[in-house]
Amino acid sequence: MNRVADFKIFEDAHFIPVRRGLGRIGSVLSYYGARDGTGHRLPKWPLLNSLDTSFAINVRRPQPSNSEEFLPEAIFGGMYYNWFGHFLTETVPNLLAAKAVLDRAPNIPVVFFVPDNKRPDEVYPRLSPWATFFMSSIGISPARFHFVRAPLNVQRLLVGPSPFTRKHHFAPWALLALDELFGPTSTVTRRDLYLSRTQWAKVRTSDETVLERHFSARGYDVTHLEALSLEDQIATIRGARHVAGCTGTALHWTLYSASCKSVMALGYRSPLQRGISKSRGQLYINPRGRRVANASIRVRDFDEQTLDRALDQVCGR
Repeated sequence: MNRVADFKIFEDAHFIPVRRGLGRIGSVLSYYGARDGTGHRLPKWPLLNSLDTSFAINVRRPQPSNSEEFLPEAIFGGMYYNWFGHFLTETVPNLLAAKAVLDRAPNIPVVFFVPDNKRPDEVYPRLSPWATFFMSSIGISPARFHFVRAPLNVQRLLVGPSPFTRKHHFAPWALLALDELFGPTSTVTRRDLYLSRTQWAKVRTSDETVLERHFSARGYDVTHLEALSLEDQIATIRGARHVAGCTGTALHWTLYSASCKSVMALGYRSPLQRGISKSRGQLYINPRGRRVANASIRVRDFDEQTLDRALDQVCGR
């Protein structure tokens, strides 16, 4: 292993695709291979960082095979997700890490793992408008991407600093890169947001208008992020002081805010959201609520006392 600038070089790296385990226990485990030519694991780089209940295991040394794909040189990019919430919290940080190496070693392909979602026909990357927006903002071209869908041998692999310190936790350099990417934000703001899901198909409470009224009465602006452009969504979050809403993708946007002081995640426990808040230094409050009969485990209802206690925590009372 040699050090060049702020990335490392590994010779004769071998990769095997991500595969989920079988059975009730195995389904929460995903196995992949990323080893150098001596059989040692590549440097710690958490995969499946954005999944609360899935964990990645780097298996024993992948065996060289004549069926392996081959690249003479590549940059390691971590995991690539097409899905929006995971794209925000894992793909974008990984793209920033890849771009940091590309700036010093241009014209080299970037190797990404992809999740085993049992859809072998899925196209990577799916160039949705939001994926195109982020790639354009970062300044990276998808034409450089190579996805590990089959065993792969890379003769010379460049590995930059991971954007994650451990699962669900983000490296300070990655947070700084996000802030630099989307420009300065006011350090003093008075706007508090309730991020509503009433326009989403997947509900998180039996009647979210009850929550909208409760938070609105206490000075929160009820906001539907999906009705805004991506630029406006980012500006809205980066200008917020306190953010509340049902646990889910909308709250993950707080990863992109250096000014948010607190996040109230209503509903099921999310280690990812807690990790985002801890990484950003945000007060994290997680009223669990009560399960709703005959509904998904993620659907919860909340009484006024529970909500008011949580709001008191936001105010420091």
